[in-house]
Amino acid sequence: MMSKMNEVTLRDLVEADIPLFHSWWNDDELRSWTSDSHEFLDNASIDEIMLGHLSKPAYHDFIIDLSGRAIGHILIQQRKNNDFTLYVAIGEKDCWGKRYGTTAVKLICEYFDSTFPDQSLLLDVNQNNARAITCYKKCGFVLVGEKNYGDHQPQYVMEYKKP
Repeated sequence: MMSKMNEVTLRDLVEADIPLFHSWWNDDELRSWTSDSHEFLDNASIDEIMLGHLSKPAYHDFIIDLSGRAIGHILIQQRKNNDFTLYVAIGEKDCWGKRYGTTAVKLICEYFDSTFPDQSLLLDVNQNNARAITCYKKCGFVLVGEKNYGDHQPQYVMEYKKP
């Protein structure tokens, strides 16, 4: 997929991108905003997870690219009930707060609309992540529920409402 909005582009994840996740997934601050799990993963485990993504049709992984620089990851994962879940992370901290995530979410929603026109797209977001919640609302997501993962941060469940 090569969609472009401003200088942000989404491109297919390839095996050569996997080392980016070694630092992104184990950055404590990033994980505190984006994940319900704060467990450290060694590089071999990350490689195994991401190679699995590349080999399974349920995963639609893209790199968020800023003028030729990989700055994050965005993923639509198909669930057993044929709904889809969205995951987004801007891995490069110098790119936080600059609306690149919002642009990437708008692009992935365009992809989702054209590829899966009759399906639902959901996401979980930490309730204390006001920046992400604002981003998702701008892109057409609405609050539909809440989840709690035991000792992790409570989550809002949001659903994409197609235009």
